[in-house]
Amino acid sequence: MDLHELLEHNAREHDGYKHYCVFCHNVYNTKKQLDVYQVRHGLREEVEKYFCCHCPGGKVFYTIAALHKHSSVHKVSNFLCHDCSNKFKTDADRKQHKLRCLELRRYYSTHCQA
Repeated sequence: MDLHELLEHNAREHDGYKHYCVFCHNVYNTKKQLDVYQVRHGLREEVEKYFCCHCPGGKVFYTIAALHKHSSVHKVSNFLCHDCSNKFKTDADRKQHKLRCLELRRYYSTHCQA
């Protein structure tokens, strides 16, 4: 790919260039998003698919990012909330939960007279 092609690609895929579906006129930010939309709705031929090797039947994803996001459901829950003993698959999930636990404790300590 030469410099002109790279600049054209960047403008088309990343700098606000919009991709329109010729069937329904929906607008997408990237060509990949448009391709996935059209495949899902039977409007064009298949695009590259990614399969989860852990799910029965191999759950299908149209982007590698979606597959990676899904893969967290198969992780072992190693992150423990020390307040309520719930377990979480990611530290980010545990931290989010911990914020909710803290809010609940504050609420009950200020509103509960028991």
